[in-house]
Amino acid sequence: MSIDGSPDTTTTVVLPAPTSGYRFPHPNKFADQCDGFSVLTWLKAFGGCGLQDDAPFDQFESKFKFAYVPSDIGNQVRAHLAAFHMSSTVDRYVAEARQLLTVLLADADENSACKEIESFVYISFIQGCPKALNELLRVLQVTSSLDVYGLFQAAEQYDQVYHFKPDYKSQ
Repeated sequence: MSIDGSPDTTTTVVLPAPTSGYRFPHPNKFADQCDGFSVLTWLKAFGGCGLQDDAPFDQFESKFKFAYVPSDIGNQVRAHLAAFHMSSTVDRYVAEARQLLTVLLADADENSACKEIESFVYISFIQGCPKALNELLRVLQVTSSLDVYGLFQAAEQYDQVYHFKPDYKSQ
């Protein structure tokens, strides 16, 4: 390679040869649980492994979901979100909210549908928080333009300072 005004230089990049012993990590064996959450979690892990197979992954995924995911998983999640509240720690509450959001977003095809789902989870999350955290998050809702992921992060950061407890125990 030559650049005007500079001496001729050649740059050689040496890349190590790929080793034939490398294998993608295998996901855990599917435990045959048909609750929807474990199926979608397992599928995500399996899909990320990059394993080669006879059938395209998209076809496998749709047939696997049809066989193992309850047909009304979306309705179950929406009903759960309607009565969603913090019953232990903020970390667990945020983790469960993220899991529910992931399940609902799994089949959303359009960006507008994703925004609507995120808005629903956003509102349900704030409503289910303990009163003190609820008030802090509502102030953020008015004063900033946080999306649902920023809301989760803000709740975790507030919890590091205030160590919130649930207002009531789930029955």
